[in-house]
Amino acid sequence: MKILDMNGRERECERAFLDPHWPGFVTVLFVSKHRPGYKHTEWMPTVDFFQNNPSLKGKITDDDKPTPLPPQIAGAVTIATKTTITDSTKSWPKNLYTSFFCWISRGKGEGQVRVILSNTGKKLTIDKPWDITPNKTTQYAIVHNRPKEVNNNNTLPEVELKDLEEKARKFDIERGATPSPRQYTK
Repeated sequence: MKILDMNGRERECERAFLDPHWPGFVTVLFVSKHRPGYKHTEWMPTVDFFQNNPSLKGKITDDDKPTPLPPQIAGAVTIATKTTITDSTKSWPKNLYTSFFCWISRGKGEGQVRVILSNTGKKLTIDKPWDITPNKTTQYAIVHNRPKEVNNNNTLPEVELKDLEEKARKFDIERGATPSPRQYTK
């Protein structure tokens, strides 16, 4: 939504709410224009906020519950370019994964991590070109936090490795490829 900030400048914000932790202030969450994938919060006195944005009176509530994060997922690449990957089996809401990380967990390009700039129902657009462009042998994970070590050792944060391995084997079998040996399941 567009708001007028404290200086009277029109700015795009992701969300604004009456913050119960800061009575008398409206908390405004902005997405950075200059640093893709980054967000920042500003607090504006309630009186000033509504004076600058009278059309929002009654529409800003005391929503103190953080927006839940989307689920972390894994999948297989259908097609890729230098700055995108597509998974034709998905149907994500538009820009659900903006600012999260795409980690190439297996196959061509394994170990690379990029910030997701945007997504459509089936395609992720990343912040910088892949060093090695993924292909149909590539499996990926969308994760909330950047993996601490990216050294092709399948260190997948917060995604259940056993489930991922079984999904990866299923993808290989469905595509007619010989699945990799099991590492995490028997």
